[in-house]
Amino acid sequence: MNVLIIGAGVTGLSIGSALLKAGVGITLLEKGSSVAGLAASFTKDGYTFDLGPHIFFGKKVYSKMEEYFDVDKVIVENRKLKRGIYIHGRIYSYPLQLSEILRRMAWRKWPKVLLEIATARLFGAGNEETVHGWVRGKIGKTLVDYIELDTYVRKLYGISASETSADWGKHRLKPLGNLTLWKALDKAFNPKVKGKRRFTYYPPKGIGEIPREFAAYVTAHGGNIRLDTAVEGLIVKSGRVEGVKVLTDGVKKVLSADFIVSTARITELVRMLEPPPPREVLDGAARLRYRDVIILYLIVARERVLDHCFVYYSTRDTWFKRVTEFKHFSAQMAPQNSTSLAVEICVDPGDPSWEYDDRRIFEVVVEEMERVNILKRQEVTDYFTVKVPAVYPVYYLKYQEHLGCMLDYFAGIKNLVSVGRGGLYQHDNMPTAIASGFDVAGLIAEYGRGKTDEIPATIYRKRLHKYEDTF
Repeated sequence: MNVLIIGAGVTGLSIGSALLKAGVGITLLEKGSSVAGLAASFTKDGYTFDLGPHIFFGKKVYSKMEEYFDVDKVIVENRKLKRGIYIHGRIYSYPLQLSEILRRMAWRKWPKVLLEIATARLFGAGNEETVHGWVRGKIGKTLVDYIELDTYVRKLYGISASETSADWGKHRLKPLGNLTLWKALDKAFNPKVKGKRRFTYYPPKGIGEIPREFAAYVTAHGGNIRLDTAVEGLIVKSGRVEGVKVLTDGVKKVLSADFIVSTARITELVRMLEPPPPREVLDGAARLRYRDVIILYLIVARERVLDHCFVYYSTRDTWFKRVTEFKHFSAQMAPQNSTSLAVEICVDPGDPSWEYDDRRIFEVVVEEMERVNILKRQEVTDYFTVKVPAVYPVYYLKYQEHLGCMLDYFAGIKNLVSVGRGGLYQHDNMPTAIASGFDVAGLIAEYGRGKTDEIPATIYRKRLHKYEDTF
């Protein structure tokens, strides 16, 4: 059996590694000049930068990666990593902890807050299809307003919390969804209650070490990684992909395989199909949308700037939504007496700010950073920007219908499956992407020589039921 994998990000690399281990031949097709995708790292003037912040959670994924490389030599546990969110001029723990909010909130508001929580849990509090209604149904209106939920969602997706699907809340705000009123009070005022320990890991030389290790495993075990190879079309006949059109080194070729796995954005994959799919599928693809990210990297003449590895800014006072300080992840990321920051700004495709030069972006951001007391302009010794398209899939209302229409169509192509963050239109983190890659490889190894239609059917069914409310 031979499998073609489109995309050499962490999902594609983990799929390829696991398939090789199972005795399946693989070829990875990557349109870029290097592996890693969104999990890339790069160096500049003695500093190491990630393409945005990545914290590696989860002991289960960590232990599974040991089958492919010496994880202990690449990744170390870091128990000091703290994340924060800036609300009303103060930094709170992230994910948000209701107990911390209660402790720091004016006591005169407690009766109203606690009554709203109790009533919301008993009777609900709004439109449960929206993230605003879902969160309000967990913690009440006063706290929803207090945490500036709408401001943060607007920064992330460019739409209000009332226009955003509850799926985002179920995925990113699980601590609030799981919390009962009694737990909140117990954690807020009982000093003996301890929070659940989170296992956090990070490669001292940057997060890009993980995809590089997977790539090394692939090449060492007979896999083929073709860089600078763009997939231009998939020839579909009688419910199967019979050929994959690629452009490599200026030469067009048609490749064949028993099975094809795509980690490309599903909206791109739709446009690759030949012949084109039905109009309703193309319409669904046209409606799905992503947010681009502008990252402003700063070199700062200070040993540390933040008390947290990164802080979300849920405030209207800033254009940016998150600031990351890499030195919290590893001391090797920057020289002594200096540090580096990544400042993230989300924009819609076609936004005029995408064309701003580095200086114009810096001038806007540094003024805001001074205003919220992050740093002083004179402390910044250098800066530059990196612009990354289509980072965040937007969980707008009814996106499930448009995605479902596309997945229903793709399920009819027996030897093709669309997976990963872009391929399944899901806002997943790096450990989840790797774990899902192992799962996909397991399905291919199990069904690949027989009932290949079970592979997309199983994966798409799981995606469409991913955020069903179990709280």
